Amino acid sequence: MGALMKRWRGPLLALVLIAVVVHLLVIFGAPRAIMSVAGPRIADQAGGVNEWYHSPRTTAETQQVIRSSPDIAYSACRWDVSAGPVRVTAAASDSVWSLSFYNQRTDNIASVDGGEDVAVVLGTADQLADASVPEEAETVTVEGTKGVALLRYLAPRQEDFDAADDLRQQAECAPLTP
Repeated sequence: MGALMKRWRGPLLALVLIAVVVHLLVIFGAPRAIMSVAGPRIADQAGGVNEWYHSPRTTAETQQVIRSSPDIAYSACRWDVSAGPVRVTAAASDSVWSLSFYNQRTDNIASVDGGEDVAVVLGTADQLADASVPEEAETVTVEGTKGVALLRYLAPRQEDFDAADDLRQQAECAPLTP
């Protein structure tokens, strides 16, 4: 039995080492890979960075993300603060709605759920220290320069989607102007 264990010890250790390395690559690499595909795709659909893309009503034909809800009106913005802070706004709904911000690693860095109209200014610590941030805006300090904002309105019926679409058209994702 001892000779058999000695013979398999090396291959088993190699297998465990490979499994650990693959696990770490997936855990740390997958989020960046997802954003490296999703971010540019959102920007292309929106017509550029720091612009909202308002997706059509979700159906089996229009679904772009696996398991997206047909009861939600989705909008996404690929934000980029490399040239300066970015201001993101969303109009409040009488129904359920949310605005979430994700960094390049897919970490949720800030969220607003329901309530009143919202204005958020994203930027690095240095940018926000030097910026003229409007009084009504919340600030979110970001690490890195790119990420995605996701705006969602509950819209289970077509008339709800139409109302949500009116609100989405008011949303802003643009460089902060002095």
